[in-house]
Amino acid sequence: IASQPLYIKLIINEGVKAGLQNCSQFVEGAYTGEISPRSFAEMDGHFVLVGHSERRQLFGETSKSCNAKMRT
Repeated sequence: IASQPLYIKLIINEGVKAGLQNCSQFVEGAYTGEISPRSFAEMDGHFVLVGHSERRQLFGETSKSCNAKMRT
């Protein structure tokens, strides 16, 4: 389909695996700059970094909030 975004074409046609540097801990809702793991999976995404040091230091993420992201 010509209207597909390039990343979708690469995932389907070239076997590229897509990943995120962060995700939301919420299943749904509008959270600017974040996407839920479930929504990303529906877009054929594969990997998400959760709990890296920058998010912990700069945004105050904790093991509890990272655990919530992983359970979403």
